[in-house]
Amino acid sequence: MSRGTAGRNGTSATAAMCRAINELRRKPKARHGGLTIRWRCLPEVLLLVPATDGSYSGRVESRATILIEPPMPGVFNDPATTGRQDVLTKAAFGLALLILAGICVESYRSTEGLIAHGRQVSRTYEVIDTLDGLQTDLLECESAARAYVLSGEESVLQPFYEASEQVDRTLERLEKLTADSPAQGQAIMALKALIAEKMDWHEEIIRVRRTEGHEAASRLFLTGRGVRLMDKLRDLIEQMKATEARLLEQRSEAARADATASTFTILGGSLLSVAILLGVYYNLRRQIARRKDSETRLLHANRMYAVLTRVSDAILRARDREALLHEVCRITVESGLFRMAWIGMLNQTTRVVEPAANWGAEDGYLSNVRISVAEDRPEGWGPTGAAVREGKPSVCADIRTDPRMLPWREEAVERGYLSSAAFPIRLKRGVIGAFMAYAGRPDFFDEEGVRLLEGVTSELAVALESMEQEEERRRAEEEVRTLNQELEQRIETRTEELTASYRELELRNQEVERANRMKTEFLARMSHELRTPMNAIIGFSDLLSEESEGPLNETYKRFVHHIQAGGRHLLRLINDVLDISRIEAGRTELLRERFSAADAVMEVLSVISPLAEVKKIRIESRVEREAQVYADRTRFKQILYNLLSNAVKFTPEGGTVWIAAGPEGECVSFTVGDTGLGIPPEEHAAIFEEFHQVGTTSDGVKEGTGLGLAITRKLVELHGGAIRVESELGKGSRFTFVLPLEAHEVKGAA
Repeated sequence: MSRGTAGRNGTSATAAMCRAINELRRKPKARHGGLTIRWRCLPEVLLLVPATDGSYSGRVESRATILIEPPMPGVFNDPATTGRQDVLTKAAFGLALLILAGICVESYRSTEGLIAHGRQVSRTYEVIDTLDGLQTDLLECESAARAYVLSGEESVLQPFYEASEQVDRTLERLEKLTADSPAQGQAIMALKALIAEKMDWHEEIIRVRRTEGHEAASRLFLTGRGVRLMDKLRDLIEQMKATEARLLEQRSEAARADATASTFTILGGSLLSVAILLGVYYNLRRQIARRKDSETRLLHANRMYAVLTRVSDAILRARDREALLHEVCRITVESGLFRMAWIGMLNQTTRVVEPAANWGAEDGYLSNVRISVAEDRPEGWGPTGAAVREGKPSVCADIRTDPRMLPWREEAVERGYLSSAAFPIRLKRGVIGAFMAYAGRPDFFDEEGVRLLEGVTSELAVALESMEQEEERRRAEEEVRTLNQELEQRIETRTEELTASYRELELRNQEVERANRMKTEFLARMSHELRTPMNAIIGFSDLLSEESEGPLNETYKRFVHHIQAGGRHLLRLINDVLDISRIEAGRTELLRERFSAADAVMEVLSVISPLAEVKKIRIESRVEREAQVYADRTRFKQILYNLLSNAVKFTPEGGTVWIAAGPEGECVSFTVGDTGLGIPPEEHAAIFEEFHQVGTTSDGVKEGTGLGLAITRKLVELHGGAIRVESELGKGSRFTFVLPLEAHEVKGAA
């Protein structure tokens, strides 16, 4: 006697199987060809298999037990018994074939059901993933808006606009995925309204930051409206995810029921059905594994986003540097589930990263380790030293195997640190330290997590930069207050002295002004009187050089040339003295008009070019044809001539002199540059003084009276403009003067 058992599969049997079983239901004990068949429950599927000892084992796909008793010895010896056994064998094989056919049909139906369930499960997971992506995009928008409030740079708004477009696309996808669910459709309408309100809120904050500044935008942030809107969005998304989760649970339960039925059916009859079921089951498990991995990574990313969001909030509220550093470490550990986080500052003298704040399971770790940024020492090989030294994030995937962590491995593993990452804290003046995070499992830091933690470090750097600027401002204010107090005391002590000497100074000033006027008038008269004979000398020397009365020998020609050169040089000096006298006496009138700057430049260059060709100096004009200027045309050309002639004079042979023009605020600027000898920094202010000469020309001699730049500055200032110089010894000079664009602006010009 043998016995077979099986469990109920929970599905309806085919009609063929029912007809085969109904015969045994009517007779709890039946005999067929010498075989005794017993049954103890209503089976749905029956399979008879002959054994090696002559008995038959019956296996039923239900909670039932079938007993098949073999005949006594000698029963099959007669032909009648043998015939009955043949009939029973054929009937058993026929029944087996019918059962196998029913199993195949049931397997096919179950397989189709599993495929349909799989599609439904995939769509449900897709809806959940899309909702998670929507929440991530909203967090991206909020982070970009916060970054813009902190920095005010338009470039940080690019992620905001990209995430906004992604939100619209995600909503369209959600509508398509949930088109067959009225409840989810209503939820999406509510979600759209909340998202529109949230995006309007961000746009309002960005507008306030642009128009009213950081403080106004920060106050608007601290009203909590954005947080409340985000909480409502999270709640609504969680409700939609919960609805999808219930659908997922129902569909998964149905899928598991069908899988169980198919499993028992396949195990009862067909290797082919088993293979199909295993294939479907394998695919289902693989999808579930992928979803779980996706959920794990999404959970990790959500934690990192939570760290970023909470750090941003902490930065907005923080006013103390040390408290902010501890708060950032605390948020990182608690929200990101890290073992420990710490912030170190670089000691510029010792080149050692010194701990400034930490949170988590530190247990004396920071006091037992020494981290340097020197590349030639083991203490500088780790992620922290590399991050500070190279200025970019450094990740250690497994502390137990990474050779860089050898100096600290024992201490780290003892405290449960299995992976770490370091992020440089970079300010405008350079890297000042690093932000480190330690996790309790290897390979914790994926690409997305590193990117988000790098964002945390960037926001921390911006906050520290702001705090340093605020501290510098406070120190400056304190110094100003101290200086004001000292000045007040000095003013009080010297008020009487100044009052007593005021009248004396007034008298002396009047005398100085009178002497100045007399000097100016004297110089003007003397210059005028000197210019008349000088013109005669130059005129007669020009007549001699023309040789109209007969040829001159070489000696006389040289004498005449010297007379011409000396006379013209002396005439230029007299004209300079006359110009400075007129300007100081206030007798210089400007005839302002609007004209083409390029035409005026070309007129001056036509005079300067012959002088430059003698020294093989290249002159370049970078003034656009459409450039306009409002000035006295004659004085404007005098300014250009003085600057260009000086540039040619102090530029060695083969050099370059250039002039350029361009807008500068509400003015127009002109720059004359050269590749000449340059001017020492200590002489930059003195060169504009009267009768001041800096050095020799490129030929090694001094020329002029030192009035050219003084006249130039006074003419520029008469136009309401200003002039400045940029120069280094051996690297040439650049003189830039600025003139107002309109007449009414001259009054307020410097």
